[in-house]
Amino acid sequence: HPDRGRPVPRRVPPRGSRCPAGGRWTPLLIGITLLLGAGPFPRAGDPSAAHGATATQVAVGRAVYLNHCARCHGEQGEGIEAPALMGESSNRLQGFPTAASLYRYLRFLMPLDDPGGLPEEDYWAVLTYLLVRNGVIQENVPVGPETAEQIVIKQ
Repeated sequence: HPDRGRPVPRRVPPRGSRCPAGGRWTPLLIGITLLLGAGPFPRAGDPSAAHGATATQVAVGRAVYLNHCARCHGEQGEGIEAPALMGESSNRLQGFPTAASLYRYLRFLMPLDDPGGLPEEDYWAVLTYLLVRNGVIQENVPVGPETAEQIVIKQ
C-alpha cells in the first residue's frame, strides 16, 4: 500500500465544528488530572499571578468560553457532546474539590482539540466565569494561583 510508513496527520476540527471527543474521554481525563496534580501554578508573589474575579475577568471568561468551549459544552453550559458545566445539571464541577484542581484540568487538558493552547490568563478567566455562573463565588472574590486552593467547589 503506498501510504504505508507515512505518518498520519493529526486532524484538528475547525473552530465552530462539532466537539472533537464527544465527551467519551472526560471521566478518564478528570481522573488522571486529579491523580497527577497536573503541574505547577505560577509562584506566589509573582506580580503576574495577581487575579481577581472582577466584572472584566468574568466578561473575558465568557468570551473565551463562547469561542473555545461552547461548541462542546453549549452556549449556556448545558452540555451538547460534553458534560454540562452550568446550571442544575452541572454536577460535573462537583468532581473537583477546589478551584485549583479544576484550573489544572482546564489548563492542561482543554480545549480537547488544543490542550493547553490558550494563554494562562484565559484559563483563569474561564475558571472565574464558571465559578461565578455556578454560584461558587461572587464576582468580587479573588481567583488566581494564590487563592485557588482555598476556593472549595465540592461541598
